[in-house]
Amino acid sequence: SEVHMALPRNQREIKNIREKKANGLKAAVKINDGGAVILDAGTTTVQIAKAIKGKKRLTVITNALNIALELLVAQGITVVMTGGILNEITGCLAGFHAEQFVSQFHVTKTFISAGGVSLTSVTNTNAFEVQIKRSMMEVAEESFLVVTHYKLGKTSLAPFAAPKDFKAILTDSGVDPAVVENFRSRGFKVILC
Repeated sequence: SEVHMALPRNQREIKNIREKKANGLKAAVKINDGGAVILDAGTTTVQIAKAIKGKKRLTVITNALNIALELLVAQGITVVMTGGILNEITGCLAGFHAEQFVSQFHVTKTFISAGGVSLTSVTNTNAFEVQIKRSMMEVAEESFLVVTHYKLGKTSLAPFAAPKDFKAILTDSGVDPAVVENFRSRGFKVILC
């Protein structure tokens, strides 16, 4: 499988923006008023933030600067940031303090981004950020993987979960149908946005 490396955040935000927006809108449907969710850092998950601005009495916990800024003036949404060490390339907060902070909460849903998704592992391009992803998944009733189609079948540097750990994989309709069937035939729920 092909190894996927991280692009600088501004380039990743431009890449496949329509697909990322579709992923975000689909995920937002699963977020109800009055709850608490976690949005992991990522250029795909920021599209979820854009799509949930109309929600009420919602708490969003995030380790992403771009998500916090996106929701800064969203009435009805309380934003809670993790703290931690800032990665200047991804705009992501991670490290021990971020992990410890997240462990204090309980949320209904966590939306996680990834650098690659194979049939056996979910991986990230930055090994330093994998533990915060695990921590976010541990405190959620349900975890959803949100990735653009070109990440399916790819492998990045650092494994942090398996596809079976997620209630569903949300991806855009640009994905190869054969790839989707490959995942579904192994029992993984793949939702095309």
